[in-house]
Amino acid sequence: MKLFPVFAFFNPLSYFFFPPYLHSYIPHPMIVSQVFALLGLYKAAHYRAEWPYVVPVHVLLYVTHMLQEHFDIYRRLETKWTVL
Repeated sequence: MKLFPVFAFFNPLSYFFFPPYLHSYIPHPMIVSQVFALLGLYKAAHYRAEWPYVVPVHVLLYVTHMLQEHFDIYRRLETKWTVL
């Protein structure tokens, strides 16, 4: 739904549909749900036969990104070209 941010902001019932405690139980629920969806897609034998590496690579990248955000891992490069 393209109006999701407007719907969630202006709807007084959005608290019940999108509870704030969801993030305290499941870290990064959007990434976790996509990993489950991709694994469900990977159960199909015809999908595994045609594209055997698409789902494992996507899951690996999703999990890597989730761990980077969860543990606040940032790469800070200081080079001689850095201007402050």
